[in-house]
Amino acid sequence: MRCAAWRFAFNLPDMRLIALFLCLLLAAYQSTAQPDFIGWKNDAVCRRWVDSVYQSLNPDERIGQCFMLPVYADPKDKRYNVKEVQAQLQAGQAGSVIFFKGQPSVQQMWTNRFQQGCKLPVLTALDAEWGIAMRIDSSIVYPHQLTLGAIRNNELIRKMGLQIGRECRRMGIQISFSPVIDINNNPNNPVINDRSFGEDKYRVTLKGFAYQEGLLQGGVLPCIKHFPGHGDTDQDSHHTLPVINKSRAGLDSLELYPFRLMISEGAPAVMAAHLQVPVLDSINFTATSVSRRVVTHLLRDSFGFKGLVFSDALNMKGVSNFFRKGQLDSLAFMAGNDILVFSEDAPSGIARIRAALDSGFLAETELQDRVQRVLAYKYYLTEGGKPQWVNSEDLVKDLNSDTARALCLDLFQAAITVPVNAQSFFPLRPGADSSLAVLSLGNGDRTPLQDHLANYLDAGMLQFPAYATAADYERLLDSLSRSYRRVLISLHAMSRFASRNHGLYPQQTDFINRLAARMPVGLVIFGSPYSLARFDSVQNIMLAYEDHELAQMAAANALVGASEVNGRLPVSSGKYKAGDGLLLDSRGLLQIGLPGQEGYTAYDLRDLDDIAREGIIGHAFPGCQLLAVSGGKLIWHKAYGNLNYKNNQTVNNQTLYDIASITKLASTTLAVMKLYEEGKIRLEKTVADYLPEAAGSAVGRLNIKNILLHQAGLQAYIEFYKSTINREGPLPRYYRRNPEGAFKIPVADSLYMREDYRDSVLMQIFQTRVSDRPGYVYSDLDFYLLWKMVERISGESIDRYVYKNFYERMGLFRTGYLPLSRFPKERIAPTENDKSFRMQQLQGHVHDPGAAMMGGVAGHAGLFSNAFELAAIMQMLLQNGFYNGERLLDSLTVATFTARQSEISRRGLGFDKPEPDGKKTNPCAAQVSLSAFGHTGFTGTAAWADPEKKIIFIFLSNRIFPDALNPLLNNKNIRPRMQEILYLKRRK
Repeated sequence: MRCAAWRFAFNLPDMRLIALFLCLLLAAYQSTAQPDFIGWKNDAVCRRWVDSVYQSLNPDERIGQCFMLPVYADPKDKRYNVKEVQAQLQAGQAGSVIFFKGQPSVQQMWTNRFQQGCKLPVLTALDAEWGIAMRIDSSIVYPHQLTLGAIRNNELIRKMGLQIGRECRRMGIQISFSPVIDINNNPNNPVINDRSFGEDKYRVTLKGFAYQEGLLQGGVLPCIKHFPGHGDTDQDSHHTLPVINKSRAGLDSLELYPFRLMISEGAPAVMAAHLQVPVLDSINFTATSVSRRVVTHLLRDSFGFKGLVFSDALNMKGVSNFFRKGQLDSLAFMAGNDILVFSEDAPSGIARIRAALDSGFLAETELQDRVQRVLAYKYYLTEGGKPQWVNSEDLVKDLNSDTARALCLDLFQAAITVPVNAQSFFPLRPGADSSLAVLSLGNGDRTPLQDHLANYLDAGMLQFPAYATAADYERLLDSLSRSYRRVLISLHAMSRFASRNHGLYPQQTDFINRLAARMPVGLVIFGSPYSLARFDSVQNIMLAYEDHELAQMAAANALVGASEVNGRLPVSSGKYKAGDGLLLDSRGLLQIGLPGQEGYTAYDLRDLDDIAREGIIGHAFPGCQLLAVSGGKLIWHKAYGNLNYKNNQTVNNQTLYDIASITKLASTTLAVMKLYEEGKIRLEKTVADYLPEAAGSAVGRLNIKNILLHQAGLQAYIEFYKSTINREGPLPRYYRRNPEGAFKIPVADSLYMREDYRDSVLMQIFQTRVSDRPGYVYSDLDFYLLWKMVERISGESIDRYVYKNFYERMGLFRTGYLPLSRFPKERIAPTENDKSFRMQQLQGHVHDPGAAMMGGVAGHAGLFSNAFELAAIMQMLLQNGFYNGERLLDSLTVATFTARQSEISRRGLGFDKPEPDGKKTNPCAAQVSLSAFGHTGFTGTAAWADPEKKIIFIFLSNRIFPDALNPLLNNKNIRPRMQEILYLKRRK
């Protein structure tokens, strides 16, 4: 219904109301801080400068200001021409340049050199439709305009224009030939295509205006193009002269609409296209760019345009095939163009225009009007007519800011479109799903999309080259049909051109459609929306538009519901219409993000790398995982080092760690919270109320709240294992090498404890001494008791209870007890080489001896996880118990347990808290707010969440490998130092 409502809103019958609405929106963008290019004659200072400069130039120099020369600055390019351009500029034969492919440092150097020896500043232009990366390498590639056409929020497009404007200015570029406001209503258009915002004239106009306004705010002159509209053609004007046979009424109602409205709202520059439009000019082979009827009579007189007119590049075959060099320049100038872009023979062109002037064919007043307009624009774009020098320091760094990358991700995220979801394939439910295959069709390599999805899904990750034989696809079809029940297919390495079938091979599309007939298939297209017509039989489709690394990150978020989906199709294709797009809500999962989205820079956070390496080199730990979340976005997620000091088996983000006492938070406390809000545990009750066997003992009288606060009076721990071993190791009366009879409790590899000894451990706790003067003593024994209560009240083992009520519902499949029952040993970080109890290297078995004696499932230790899933648990708590679309805990429960609840310690109920007075015993960085909660673990782990700052910090290591007595993690203050960086470096 929501999707239908949006479609209705943009198909209202009263077009006059829409036009009025558009005008009001466009007017809202106006900024008084921008120069009034069109009204320059009202600026007395500007006018004096223009008059003075005009009088100082001879006629040839005046004409020269209207020429823009092409620059090929790469010495490897056969068109390399910088010396010639420099000479022409110094001779007054041109007033501006347009750069083509090159490197930032080279363009910076020549931009500065071109200013030398010239009477006037030289303007620099660039085709920067999707950023300066369209022409300059080592810079950010922003989404193409067709991708932007899918975005509902045009403010993001304005921000993009602003950022591109800033990057242009950093490179000394004052003019960007963008935005494209052609309406691409021809799917076979080879030249406009994805350079257009789409086929809807209203959306094209609004988005064009937002982009233009951003460029203006960035200090760059935008030039809307290609007048009178290049969208409805299947020919490329770079190679031939396209013909558009439409009526004037047809042009007015569609192609000319964005130009008319944007011009009426003050567009400062327009580019004239190389098109033959007989209804506008019937002379054969006369392109609109060299037609006085179009440039002067239509654009100037009829539309009332008073800004700067640029010709499209005059080397394009659409015009250069029909006129000689120089002649073409003069024709374009006589048609009404102010600046002649890409003149191939400026001296000849100047001579011809001068001849027209001398003969009276070109009026002196018309030349003056044109040249003075050019000079006025130059005045504004060069800060009062001063040469613009480009600083080389940190140039590439400035062109690749974290803020810009973050904006780029936001744009791709906002563009994600789901035109159909008939089988409710999207969003995928996170978790272990052996019935799902994630198949990449492209170059055969694992994709960033698959890497991102691996955080959320335990599914088959498959890769297959796009080009393969029909027989290969047949075998793949059979294999998938046998092994899986659902398949997510991502299409990569596609083409923007319809003439190339958008990069799709017939056997490829046949395979996808046939597979969709056999089982549910979700298709993610990293390419043109026009390719939708090839997949009419697929019932679940997501469009990500471009095969960009950040588009894949955005798609991963959308696929699992970590972000909302609200894009809409910018064009029609097959059975889908422009404007189609379902709205899918976010399910509240951790969202993969970038540092720049939350006010960080990767450069500032590099200190995290340094501290991690310091710890590894200093043998504080052999390897680790480090994760940071800010505002619900995963802004840092890295693995460092190896599983041990002796091999090169590296840690990755999926490596599992024994999280030790974080088990108290991530298992037992969660279980207690759930039972508490269900009324099954009451904090004022005693142990004996829930464990009757403790009745009559001092332990039985202990209060539940005090147990959660570690102030019930119990000692810190009991070394239960010591009574079951001697100097040679485990005693045979308690242990066997193989499971047999009563010996079935695995405590390590090939070591099994007798089952009845677990009861002996609990009896020792019940009989232990309780302090007569209880105070704060951090105790594992408290959580043995809570663990037993959870199991007694729920009627389930704690591992089953927390899995069913939390991990499964959250989509967590790596978090849990007894990891060797689910994962190979190689995926688990080893811990201590235990020489006092189990006499072996531990890997996959819980390090804590007491938890091991409980069979690896206990309340104080035993849980294994990775940084991502532990962060998900913390994020669920920051979201007041909501995650993955489900309410797991009541917000009041979360608030009660995570708040400080003790008068004698910093503790919350089951949670650790920061020290309020910054004592040395503070378990976290001093900058962490007092509302934060978390826990640390003996094995070298930490998990903290800060509700006030919305920051989550996760650090997992195996610092006790190979020796549990290793103090270096604490001595080097590794964890608080890392956490401190997240607070000090955030600029938001």
